[in-house]
Amino acid sequence: TGLPRPTPKFVEFVTAKCEGSPLMLHQLLKQMVETEALVPERRDFNPWAPVFRVDWTKLSQIVVDTRNIEALLASLDRLDKRDQRLISIAAVSHEACEFEYFRVDQDFSSVELETRLLSLVRRGVFEMTGDDNIPIQRRSFIFSHEKLRTAVPNTLDAQLRRQLHLAIANRIVLLYPKPRREKI
Repeated sequence: TGLPRPTPKFVEFVTAKCEGSPLMLHQLLKQMVETEALVPERRDFNPWAPVFRVDWTKLSQIVVDTRNIEALLASLDRLDKRDQRLISIAAVSHEACEFEYFRVDQDFSSVELETRLLSLVRRGVFEMTGDDNIPIQRRSFIFSHEKLRTAVPNTLDAQLRRQLHLAIANRIVLLYPKPRREKI
């Protein structure tokens, strides 16, 4: 039942070509179909289930330009403005952005904030750190790709960066007692 699972060799190839970035997967699959490296076939056992044949010679010639930061950022520009705001908050938080830091924007209810962050995780913008058994409110978020983490802050104007830095600093002061703050 269902589609056949991809071979480990195919999964390894796709992962390596995309440098682990889900944002590049769509581009890679499109190139695979366009170059006929991935060819749909029908099988007698179930004519409705697509099965694909891989042409490894053509596949090995595909080059995915993961250095194209503009393409990565363009996909972010198409996101909802409120999602873009969360991405901006994460960008000025540097390494990992705690869930509570996103609350600097008081326009989000807890439920909406959780929903939007999980959506950004599913889209491949963020990854959650920490144990999966820990509630989302106690987790941190990092960009899924180093190129996103370094490029997004450069898209923010200086005034917005300063405002977000100040808002996050004020949030840290409210959240943590003085001994913890000194370690941050």
